Formats: sequence, structure tokens, C-alpha cells
Amino acid sequence: MTEDGFEAQIGTHFFGHAYLTSLLLPTLKKSTPSRIVWTTSAAETSGDVDWDNLPGVGYKSDFMTYCTNKLYGLMFARELATRLKDTGVNVYAGQPGMASTDFFNPKKFDILKISAVAQYLAQKVIGLTPAQGAAPVIMCCLMAPDELIDTSSGTSYGPKYYKTWLPRGLPNITNVDILAHQKPENDAANDPEACSRLYDQTLHIIRKRVGEIEAEQKAQKGGVSKKPEE
Repeated sequence: MTEDGFEAQIGTHFFGHAYLTSLLLPTLKKSTPSRIVWTTSAAETSGDVDWDNLPGVGYKSDFMTYCTNKLYGLMFARELATRLKDTGVNVYAGQPGMASTDFFNPKKFDILKISAVAQYLAQKVIGLTPAQGAAPVIMCCLMAPDELIDTSSGTSYGPKYYKTWLPRGLPNITNVDILAHQKPENDAANDPEACSRLYDQTLHIIRKRVGEIEAEQKAQKGGVSKKPEE
């Protein structure tokens, strides 16, 4: 758990990013054209929304929590794009696909050993290089809007996969192109109402925690924290 009471992955990879984004929004709106790029993952397909416990209190920091964390980020980014429509601030999501890194090293990752070994070997055999894996996110950051495959705000990018027979939770494992438009696999990420609800709940949780920190700082005669922008 983080010091603020969030499961470590969800706190650092999702709530921290959401808070930073909210603090930067006023500047981004004054600096148009500007863009926000969220790093996501194909693992979002296996994530689940826990509406009663978005911070992941009591969660085990394992691969399934990683999947849920990445689903939250994708949903937040899609709703953020909707709320920033016609402001000059575009939002994109980019994910690296299966890259040949140490991510699934069985000695480091808290996942079933047989699954970790299978994923690790697959990464080494058919995975992209780390540089290729980083390409979709970098392209979302640096390419001119008219150079992107789909210039619409809220678009997701990543490697194009060879479709396999694998069921939900084990999707599309072979990379064939470095940058391709992607439709989220998870039903929650394709549900506008769910994305809006997650966005609102996320900011509510952040606002509440910031208020608690602010009260603590005032009690200690410290500084004042900023509230997140809607």
C-alpha cells in the first residue's frame, strides 16, 4: 500500500497520474494545441472495475491488479477525451504490446510460475524490442496530429496483433505492426457511462484525500495542497 492508502500499483500508476493530469489541465488548456498521452496495456482486457474499492485497499499487488490498474487508466483517458472535446487538448492512449523485457521474469513477478515462465518465453521469442515497444507511446507524444492514423481525441494506439483463438484474458499475442489503431477489448472501457462514472469517482476520491492531507498540513502549519480540476 502507498502512504496515502492506495494499493501500490493503482496508487502510483493510476491515481497519481490522474491527480497530476488534473493539476496540469489549466496550463494545458491555455497552451493549445496540447495533448495528454496515457500509457496503457493490452492487459486491460483482463481487468475488472471494483466500484466499491477503486483504491484497491487490501488488494494483493499481483498481475490481476496490474490488469485492473491499466483498465482504470484507459477508461479515465477515454472519458477525459470526451470532457475535453473542442478545447484544443487531445487525449491519446498508447500501449507497447508484448515487448521483450524483464516484465514477466518469474523471479520478480508475483504470478503463477508456470504462467510467468510461458509469458516470459513468449516475450523473448515473439516480442518486440524494448525500443519498438516504446514506439507507440512516443509516436502519440511527438507525431503531428495529421500524421496519426486516427486524429480523433480518445483514440488508442499500440501494435497491431495477429488475431488468435485465445479467449478473453489471453488476447492477440503476436505483434505485426508497430503502430495501429486499437479498440479496447474490455467491455467497461467501451461503456461511456462506466467511463464517466469511474472518472467522477476517481476525482472524488482524490479530492477527499487531498482535503485530508491539506487538513493535516494546516494542523502542522504546513503548505496547502491544490484540489484537482474537473
